[in-house]
Amino acid sequence: SLVSVTAYQWAHRNALENTDSSPLQMIEINYLSRSQQFTQELRLQSNDTAARLKWVAGLYYMDETIKNATQQDILRDLRPLFTTPDNPTGVSLENSVAVFGTPYTQKTKGYAIFGQADYSLTDRLTATVGLRWSADDKDFDYRSTAEGSIILLESKQSKTFSDWSGRLGLRYAVNDDVNVYATYSRGYKAGGFFGGLATTPEELEPYDNETLDAYEVGVKSELFDRRVRLNLSAFYYDYQNQQVFAQALRNGLTVLVLDNAASSKVYGAEADLTARPTENLSITAGLSLLNAKYGEYESDGDDFTDNRLPQSPKVTFNVAGSYTYPLESGAALVASADAAYSSKVYFDNSNAARLSQDG
Repeated sequence: SLVSVTAYQWAHRNALENTDSSPLQMIEINYLSRSQQFTQELRLQSNDTAARLKWVAGLYYMDETIKNATQQDILRDLRPLFTTPDNPTGVSLENSVAVFGTPYTQKTKGYAIFGQADYSLTDRLTATVGLRWSADDKDFDYRSTAEGSIILLESKQSKTFSDWSGRLGLRYAVNDDVNVYATYSRGYKAGGFFGGLATTPEELEPYDNETLDAYEVGVKSELFDRRVRLNLSAFYYDYQNQQVFAQALRNGLTVLVLDNAASSKVYGAEADLTARPTENLSITAGLSLLNAKYGEYESDGDDFTDNRLPQSPKVTFNVAGSYTYPLESGAALVASADAAYSSKVYFDNSNAARLSQDG
């Protein structure tokens, strides 16, 4: 059968943020942007659900335009310190006292061709093979301005980002209630251009594609007459050129730049449990063990090699339970409780203690 999926999206953002969270006007950002996106996907797929071979193949197209006019009002309450007869506005670019803008337009045309096949080698063993090639043509027209009329930086660039992604997998049905599986997946995230407040020409250079090689093994089971569902998995992720935001110091002001880490390694294990001991009682629980660190990564003179990835706690755990008490009227009373735990987590690449949260 042939399946066609057509979509159009439009978005408009106008949001004012008091970033310094104080009564003073120190850092206020007005996020202004408009975007529109058209996508078209055509899929040709098999229909026989009982066949040994099930397959899908398709084409994808995207046309997207983003227009940004975000403004950052920096250190406005310090302007009296720099006000002179020759400078009545108090603007001081060397001290980052001004309204900075980052107007840009980015146009992207994306293309992809893909296919996947699932083949039953035996009644219990199924193999999966999938492949996708993607390309994104990006045109980027950027200006960094101060006070609306002072042009600090300009950039007009075009570049095509392309790569392949895919999936290999085996799934074995031990019985009707237990399945084991092993998969390899390659992921791809297109490169692009930094649209934030750039302060040097180097920050406007395109960042590279991010790729991910992911390996996973696991078991999915439903036990005790399907009153208990238990899933276990272990995984290893190898990121190359991971796209990350890094802090950089410019004219005494900390700014965010988009960069590529050389590599990151992530491995761990997960377990989740859903149990229904009685008709009215339901229990869920989950456990995650994670080790996520940068490999080689240096940025703006800082070495983040072997640092933990932001927001990647070593241990997380959650448990919840609910009991439903039906009433004669047909309504019900529900009592529930839940708890969650997360070990220490960092919120920046440097693993600074002041930007961390203990477990």
